[in-house]
Amino acid sequence: MASTAVAAEERSPGTRPSQDLVKESRKAISRIEAELAWKIKAIATLPNPPDMDISLCKAAKAAMEAEAKRLAEEEKAPHRSVIQLEEFYQMYDSIIKKSDNSAISRSEADIKGNKKLDLHEQLLHELNGLILFNSPDSAQKLSTIAKLDLSNNNMKCLPESVTSLVNLRTLDVYSNQITSLPQSMGGLKKLKILNISGNFFAELPESILNCR
Repeated sequence: MASTAVAAEERSPGTRPSQDLVKESRKAISRIEAELAWKIKAIATLPNPPDMDISLCKAAKAAMEAEAKRLAEEEKAPHRSVIQLEEFYQMYDSIIKKSDNSAISRSEADIKGNKKLDLHEQLLHELNGLILFNSPDSAQKLSTIAKLDLSNNNMKCLPESVTSLVNLRTLDVYSNQITSLPQSMGGLKKLKILNISGNFFAELPESILNCR
């Protein structure tokens, strides 16, 4: 059932940082930059040794300033990573809202009527395998879905939230870049058809045997 290919390393952006941690990181960066400004000013006001050429003094101060900036950048790096991760999640939230208002909304008639949701070629790779349906309204609408088409989306992993679709009978993830399935796949007790061809699976979770 799974295609045979070398498994690619699954990339994850990391857990979203707390707002307190983001605030602390912003404060830390401000502190480091203030300290750097003070150091640069102190270096500039250092007296030149009387026995040293002026050009050599300037070069020595420039080297000291460059080293101070390098150390400051190293100190800011982990704090900047926290802020960048939060900015990524903010961008992701924006994408989710657009997804809810476009692809899911356009398919609302299918959800209510045929219980089928067709999201193939919907550029879901922009979500990078994060939670696909995260709003309460979307989760409630999607709970009745029996057929879900996520083919041709360049997705790197299947969102864990898909396994909450307890009425799902057909799941099509053909032609993506998925390397593994959620361990909770066995929770899809009604799943009868699973198309995972055109991906990069090395193995499947044992829980999948619990599916019909």
